[in-house]
Amino acid sequence: MLFDGENVGDYGADPIVERVVVVEVKTGSKIHDSHQTQTLNCLNASKLRVGELMNFGPIAEFDRFYLQPFTPRGREVSGSSV
Repeated sequence: MLFDGENVGDYGADPIVERVVVVEVKTGSKIHDSHQTQTLNCLNASKLRVGELMNFGPIAEFDRFYLQPFTPRGREVSGSSV
């Protein structure tokens, strides 16, 4: 990872499927809030809108995350014209 032209560390990217979905894989006892936060941070950093959190612990768990499209304040998005 570069900052101001200098190497400041390594970054191990999460798998990205079809350039659309960020996949976060865990192997803990369960999905924790910190795992959900990390998945959302990866989505924001990648500029993608769909994330899949998979935990392969004693019981397999899966969560899907969607980032809403950005709508400028004061603008309504609707299907009908005014």
